Amino acid sequence: MTCRPPGQALIKLIEAAAYALDVSEHSVSVVRLDVLPLDEVHELARVVAGWLRNAGFIEPNTRLDAMWQPSLWMPGREWRTAVEAVRWLDAFEKTANNGVDVERERSAHHPVENLEVAACGLCGSVLPDEVYFETLEIWLDKGEPEIECSRCQSRALIGDWPAEFGFAVGSPAVRFNNWPSLRGSFVNELRRQLGGRTFVVKAHT
Repeated sequence: MTCRPPGQALIKLIEAAAYALDVSEHSVSVVRLDVLPLDEVHELARVVAGWLRNAGFIEPNTRLDAMWQPSLWMPGREWRTAVEAVRWLDAFEKTANNGVDVERERSAHHPVENLEVAACGLCGSVLPDEVYFETLEIWLDKGEPEIECSRCQSRALIGDWPAEFGFAVGSPAVRFNNWPSLRGSFVNELRRQLGGRTFVVKAHT
């Protein structure tokens, strides 16, 4: 019996399945850390959403579904220019929950399974787990705490402690659900649009 190579339809199906298995559920959120008056938060969220839409990265979600596509925004015509090239890009368009959320409410953004503690930006000393975890509750309830490094005695707000997979509290925030890896240039421009101090939270569940 002669083995024939799989057809294009089957290849796309395999790639879609591989993509779904690979991404599981993940998101990238770009969060404004500085506390702003509520009206300024809403205006900034409106402006940032407008920039994303006008640039073609997002568009209004025409397939809203509470379970499968709950976000108000879906990938726009130029979404490919915001992400790194991977062979399953076509499968991404068919992925459930692949929308974008522009959030106005101040809240915690947590990396969930990705969580790693932060390290001092000057000497690289890693915060003790319990100290880092306690800062999240303080940040939510009382405001962003300033932490002193036990090694070099430098002090910095917790959002300024480098953490590849850290958490953040703030608003507004833009969350990309189950997107391929975002290009660094795109993330940098989005951070510029949000202004002030920002943090990127990479979540995985």
